[in-house]
Amino acid sequence: MICASCSKRFQPDWKFCPECGREIVISSDEILSSGGVKYFPEAFEAESYRFGKMIAETTSFYQVFLRFVLCVVSDITQLVHFRAQVIHEANLIAGSKHNLSPTHVLWCALSVASDRYFSEKALLYDWKATDEQQISSGWYDLIAPAFVPNSPNRKMEAKLIRDWVAQFLALHRRASGPLPTCGA
Repeated sequence: MICASCSKRFQPDWKFCPECGREIVISSDEILSSGGVKYFPEAFEAESYRFGKMIAETTSFYQVFLRFVLCVVSDITQLVHFRAQVIHEANLIAGSKHNLSPTHVLWCALSVASDRYFSEKALLYDWKATDEQQISSGWYDLIAPAFVPNSPNRKMEAKLIRDWVAQFLALHRRASGPLPTCGA
């Protein structure tokens, strides 16, 4: 196993990382709080989640994830075309030295990155909890057919994607005062 904090290897049955001393055990509440559980619950077993979280917390993966979101917002076809770059970056970080399903680990990494991204956006733009939940679940509705195997509906209408993008961009607008740094 690899520690999510310091990226050092440790024995699978250890509770604390031998290098940084961080507790490695992940609570079930943390796992169940992710929006991605609803779409692919099998991927959220403790080992897959630990490894996916480690990938999601790396700077390079999170930057690729941010580019993915921005590309989808600017061009809806990137939902399909940029998918390969996300998978490639996750595979670069994960390597082949684990016996976990790459699909499970990738979905966990995407879920952790998505949860972090929308949580940060909600704080930055002062979104209501319902707005954050709605935009986050809409995002999962968009990416699940592209990343979850055996997804019931692999086709998506462009109108649904455009509606989500419009809603997402509308949440970024806010009233401003006389100076650029003034908020509502």
